[in-house]
Amino acid sequence: MPRAKQAPRRERADTVVAVGAVVLRVDRRVLLVRRANAPLAGEWTLIGGHVEPRESMHAAVVREVREEAGLGVVVERLLEVVVLAREGYSYEIHEHLCRPVDDARADDVRAGGDALDVRWARESELRALGVRAEATAVIARALARRARPPRTS
Repeated sequence: MPRAKQAPRRERADTVVAVGAVVLRVDRRVLLVRRANAPLAGEWTLIGGHVEPRESMHAAVVREVREEAGLGVVVERLLEVVVLAREGYSYEIHEHLCRPVDDARADDVRAGGDALDVRWARESELRALGVRAEATAVIARALARRARPPRTS
């Protein structure tokens, strides 16, 4: 008999705590997945998912990218926390800026986990792919942050 899926971790009774990954390559392309399951089944969006019990946000981001795209990433920083109400849930998504461990090998992505497909896309392609405005805005803010030089102490 198949094991039942564990319910997502909830911070509050009506909010699912999740992580998101804005994975950017040196050439400023972003990693997208086409979701197999709700929420957003069939749509192109950012990689993300639930946080396992006793798992850090950082570890959850790395795990989700590996599961959904077969890619190792370096988490650079927390970008922002986005709250979305979708399909009967409220999601508190901790969006993280990431980069591939090896940009030269980043073309070797493959769909896995709950992803139907995975691809790299330029910001100019997002609208044609049907990426929702919320995800497009997060990507734009990540690209703007990436363009800024790092702060020095």
